[in-house]
Parts: sequence; structure tokens; C-alpha cells
Amino acid sequence: MYEGLSSKQVQERFEKHLNNEKVKKLTKSNEQIIRQNVFTYFNFINLILFILVLLTGKIKNGLFLGTVIFNACIGIYQQLKSKKLLDRLSFLAEDTVKVKRDGKWISISLEEIVVDDLIEIVSGMQFPVEGILLDGSGEVDESSISGESQLVEKQVNDFVYAGTNLTSGKVCVKVEHVSKQCMIYRIIEDASKESPASSYLHQDLEKMIKIISICIIPAGVLLFLTQFMFMHLTMQDALLKTIAALVGMIPEGLVVLTTIALAVSTIRASKNHVLVQDLFSIEALARVNTVCFDKTGTLTTGNMNVVNVEYLGNDKNIVNTLLGSYLQNEDTSNQTSQALLKYFDVNHAYTLGETLPFSSRRKYAAKVLKGKGTLYVGAYSYLCKEVNASLQAKIDFYTQQGKRVLVVGFSQKEMIDSMNTISIIALIVIQDEMRQNAKEIIAYFKKQNIQVCMISGDDPKTVTSLAKLAGIEGSEQYVDVSQCDESMDVLASNYTIFGRVRPEEKKQLVCAMQKQGKIVLMSGDGVNDVPALKVADVSISIKDASSAAKNTANIILMDNDFSKIPSIVNEGRRVINNISRASSMYLVKTVFSFLLTLYAICTRNAYPFLPIHLTLISAIGVGIPTFILQMEPSFERIQGKFLRNAFLKALPSSLTVFLAAFLCMHFKRMYSISELRFYGIFVFLSGYVYLWTLLKVYQPFTKRRLLVIGCMSILLGISLVCFASVINVSIQWKDAWLFFTGIIVEPVVIYALTKGVNLYDQRTAE
Repeated sequence: MYEGLSSKQVQERFEKHLNNEKVKKLTKSNEQIIRQNVFTYFNFINLILFILVLLTGKIKNGLFLGTVIFNACIGIYQQLKSKKLLDRLSFLAEDTVKVKRDGKWISISLEEIVVDDLIEIVSGMQFPVEGILLDGSGEVDESSISGESQLVEKQVNDFVYAGTNLTSGKVCVKVEHVSKQCMIYRIIEDASKESPASSYLHQDLEKMIKIISICIIPAGVLLFLTQFMFMHLTMQDALLKTIAALVGMIPEGLVVLTTIALAVSTIRASKNHVLVQDLFSIEALARVNTVCFDKTGTLTTGNMNVVNVEYLGNDKNIVNTLLGSYLQNEDTSNQTSQALLKYFDVNHAYTLGETLPFSSRRKYAAKVLKGKGTLYVGAYSYLCKEVNASLQAKIDFYTQQGKRVLVVGFSQKEMIDSMNTISIIALIVIQDEMRQNAKEIIAYFKKQNIQVCMISGDDPKTVTSLAKLAGIEGSEQYVDVSQCDESMDVLASNYTIFGRVRPEEKKQLVCAMQKQGKIVLMSGDGVNDVPALKVADVSISIKDASSAAKNTANIILMDNDFSKIPSIVNEGRRVINNISRASSMYLVKTVFSFLLTLYAICTRNAYPFLPIHLTLISAIGVGIPTFILQMEPSFERIQGKFLRNAFLKALPSSLTVFLAAFLCMHFKRMYSISELRFYGIFVFLSGYVYLWTLLKVYQPFTKRRLLVIGCMSILLGISLVCFASVINVSIQWKDAWLFFTGIIVEPVVIYALTKGVNLYDQRTAE
């Protein structure tokens, strides 16, 4: 009899750090989330500019800081919300375990387990550590580690893995490995070292930030010196002009829009029971052209169902009665037993006698039915010594379809030791339950020209049969990766169905697909899927998945409903398409601000805007309309490079604003008009360019789009007339001819410049 460790031995192991230490979470801390959203380069620049505005005493010109604060709050809120949900989940399901110490069984926390401890695991529990079975036996579900759906029988001296589940029996385990020594943690740790695929949108935004970062400080210094030393403006006015130019160069509105649009999209998804952990993963969804599914737990539920019964010439009612009596007191923790209990009605026609439980090594179970005989249920090759060719052909027919066949044998002898007397009376065909709407999901991807692959640790024949049922193209061609010497690059090019794939090989296959230029969505639920989930462009898991998979995946289906994947993809396309539209609107301000700054420096002219003017134009021309229109339907796949497309769309309008500024400044010099009057004319013309650009970008026209643009036009007019003193402008009727001239001429200029830019784009593309 085992006594377990003494208190002294436990203490010695704690001192040597041989205890099951708490594993570091994959989620970010609250401090990290807040720091990453607050302490950014643009936030720092905007804060400095706001302080300078305060020094001038013109506080209303500091309204731009509001968008910065709002953006940071949205990002923090969304990430903290995701973290709160994920932190409820641990890598292992149990909180406590029974351990034998000083000859007594006691309950301790998982962190108190030490090497050489004796722990008790009963049916339904998860192994928190790795070790050797000292006593007992049972069946273990290792699918979270290996991907194999088949249960594995464990007996004395067998090794058990952390994170696997005991589905039947009761065992005593001697602890060999704890914490990071366990395979589950090594898989997770290796995956955490991998850098997830970066968002194209995020990359382009970072590139834009770098470019602006290089230009903004020297441009600001030179502009201030120009305004103060050559234009002889006051220190206050020179500062305001410089701040206006720098605020105009910073596309904080684009960052705000992107964050808000993605956050709103995650909120919409959450109402549909979908948790989005990474905002930028939504963009990857919009670009996905390859989807990789695991088998067990993703396209299938992991539940077994009886799909057919062949009675082999025997009376159906008699066989069902025998099976109904056989299923008395059946162990419901076994998936096969659950399938039988769902299909057959339990009865008490016969009293049970001697019972032999099912074993994955023995491959059959038997029960004596008193007064009748003995009923056997299991694998044909293990129950019958002589093979019946006709019967074997029937079994092969089902197994080739990926189904599992149980034979029902009957012996008139009331004893479980005489295999020669068994006659086969029925075949029970069992299959892993396919998830509802699996075929519709595959059909959707096929219609969208998105390639579908299956990558599983299960038997390739089983995987390909399921693929055929689901309607996956190329399912007749499959490969057993464990028996193949070809490189992953070759396999990824020639196959879509992969079986017997180890965790590291899943990652290699995804990487091979990415080398081919594919944007990969990976779906998985086990620890064995973690490496692939980590490197995929976007990854999806389910609520009932392993905690490691949930912590790694970008998106979690909280109701385990994979039929929502098409709607998630459409949501990604909608939000990114609308961000792409709006991004060109925000870049108009950035581009013309650079042009006007360079012009002011080179010609020693006054910068034509104040910060309050740019705040007004940005709000009416971009911020409000793009925020309202970001929910507009748009499900086309994203193509081309984000930054280049946005810049080329923004360039015609930016050049038009620049030309308007040039003409207005010339007009001001010719007629010596007041500063406020000049501001009124130029703000109106600039705002009108934005409104016209809205009409151009948001096509085709809808009632909602036209209504929004019409309302913005009215709001611009009201702001210029009714709040002229607040925004530092003067609108006079004698300037009406300039307004009407701009209304007629500016669209023509934008149209001509757009044609020129499009021609350039076509030539460079060729």
C-alpha cells in the first residue's frame, strides 16, 4: 500500500521548486493594456500640442484632444472586456485534487502538487500534471493533445498527459512532471514565441506613423520659424498656425475611425455570441482565401450517433430487446455507450449477470443476460476468430466511409469465456456527429472561391469521409502526414485533406500555405491546434475548446456554433471596406496639410488655417459622416494595398484644397481682405471639397448616404453663419460669387485630377 510523501518530503520539493507552479497567462495584464493604448507616439505629440494651445490662451483650439482621449478609451475598454472573460478560464479545468500525504488522502490546490505526489483522478476529471499510473485503469480522451478522437485505455505503468481527460474508471497517479515540464505547457510556450500574422491595415497604419514621425517635427520647427521670423506674427499666432499644421498632418481621425469601426464590429459580434479578442483580426477575415478546419470538435461535435443498424436476418424486436436489457446500468461517460443509449430503449426483460466492461485494448464488452445467454458488443476482428467474407465486406463498406462498426454477438451460454460459441446477430453503425449547417458553411466558402482544408490528427480515412459528407472539394485526395516524406510546401500545394498531423506539423502546413500567398483562417479547439492557431492570419475557436486554444484564438464562438463563420467573414468585409472608404477621407487632411506646410515654408506665407478650423472640417466632412456610414453593407473581398489605395483616392481632393488655398491667399493679397473674411471663404471652400469627396467615395448612392451628406452640408452652413465668432470666421454676402464659383469649379477640378490619378495607377499597375 502506498503511503505517499511525508510533510518533510513535500517541503523539500517546494524548496527545490519541484511544485506545480502557476503558469503565466497568455493574456495581457491590465497595466499592459492601458500602457499600450495611452503611451503612444501620436498621443504624446497631441498632448504637447494641447499644452502649447493652453499657453496661447485659445483653449477652443484644443478640441482635437477629445478625439485622442476617446480613441484610447475605446481601445482600453474593448481589450479589458476580452481579458476579463478569458481570465475566468484556466489552462486546466480542476481547481483542487486529492493527494495522499502522510498516509492520508487530502484535497489541495493544483499549485501545491509536487513531483512524486500520489494523486487520485476519477471519471470526468482532467489530469493536471503528467505521471505514471500506479493503481486502477480507465479510458482517457487525448484528443486535446493528439487530435485522435479514439479513447485510449490506460493501465498500471502507463503514462498520462496533463490536459487530457479520464472518461471512465478511477486511477492513482504518481507525479512525474509538473508545470512547464508537461507537454501541454511546452506546446503553449512554443506557440507564445511565435509572432502572429500582422494585419495589413495595422502595418500600413504603422508605416504612415513612421513617415509622419520623421516629417512632423522638422516641418513644425521650420513652419514656426517662418511664421514668427519672416511673417512677423506674434508668438501666440505663430504657435497657433504651427499647431494647426501639425494637427492637420496627424491622421488621428483615421486611427479613431479604425478603432471605433472595429470596436463596433466586435460589439455587433458579441450580440451574436462571438467574442473578438483582437480588433485587427477582423481585417484578416475580410481578406481570407483559405480556411483550415480541425475535425473533432469543429466540423463535428465530438458526439457519436448510431446512424444505421443491420439485423442480418434476425428479428428486429428480439435483437432490440436483448440490447435494451444489455444497456441496463451502462456507463454513460463512454461516448459509444451514450450513442447506444440514445438509439435503443433500455428495458428489464432480462436480469444482468456477469459483466465485462469495454476496453480499448480488448475492443469489446460483454454482459450475461440471465435465463437467455451472453451478449457481446465490439469490434468484429476481436469477437470472431473466423472471418466471414460477406460480413467483412459489409463492415469494410461502412469503415471506408469513416464510420465505426460495432458487431452484436450472442452466445446461448451464460458465461463470458467461450468465443467459439458466438454468432453475429446485428451490425451497429456509429458516426461522429457532424455539426448542424456544416454543409452550408462549406457551400458558402465554395461560392466565395475560398479554399477549404481539413487538418486533423485523426485517421485520414475518417477525415476524408467527413470531408466528403461536408462537400469539401478535393476530399478524394488525402494524405497521411505521418507516412509521408514530402515537404510541407509540396503537401500544401497538392492536398486539402491532411490526417495523422502532429501539432508542430499543423503549424508547418499553415506556414506553407502562407508562403504561397494565402490568407489563412485556422479553426481548432484542442491544445494540439494551438501552434497553428497562433501563426494563422486569423484563428477561431469555441467556448468548449481547451483553455489554451481559447487564449490563443483571435475569435471565440461562445455558443459553439460554427455556422456563424460566414456571417463573421461578411462582418469583416463590411467593416474593412467601410474603413477603406473613410481612410481616404482622413488622408485628404493629412496630404493637404503637408502641401500647405511646405508651401508656407518655401514661399514665406502664413499658414491658412487655425486648429479650430481643421477640427470643424474634420468633424463635418469626415468624422460624423464616416461614423454614421461605417455600418453600411459592403461584402466584397478586400483587394490591393490599403495605404496606396487610400492615398491615391485622397490625392485629387487634397490637391483641390491646396489650389483653393493658393487662390484664396492670392485673392487676399490683391484685395486686402481681413483675416476673418479670408478664413470664412477658405473654410467654406475646403469643407465643400470634403462634401463632394463624400459623394464620390460613398457610391452607389443610397437614401441614407444622400441624407447624411445633405445634413452635413446644412451643418457646415449653420456653423459658418451662426457660430462665426466661435470658429473665428466672417461670412459676408459680397463674397457669394466666390462661393458659387467654388461650387461649380471644384467638382470639375476633382474630376480632372481623379482621371489623371487613375491613369497613373493603371500604368504603374501594368
